[in-house]
Amino acid sequence: MQNIAQVYLDGNLVADPETKSVAGNRQVTGFRVAANHEWNRNKDDSEKFVSYFTVECWERLAENCGRYLRKGDHVTLIG
Repeated sequence: MQNIAQVYLDGNLVADPETKSVAGNRQVTGFRVAANHEWNRNKDDSEKFVSYFTVECWERLAENCGRYLRKGDHVTLIG
């Protein structure tokens, strides 16, 4: 039996994506996503914080992300 993990990430781009070509003319696009969280200690006390994630896309998805995404855009990622 194989273990499968799936990640859902919802947040905003903190900078414009960067696209580059690597070995064999393959495209890769990288960008950072900030996800806001709120943790409730009790009904009167909550703490807010931000998590940052680095995302990397390849091939056709890299082309589309580089073409259409910009700093501040809201994204939902599943992978």
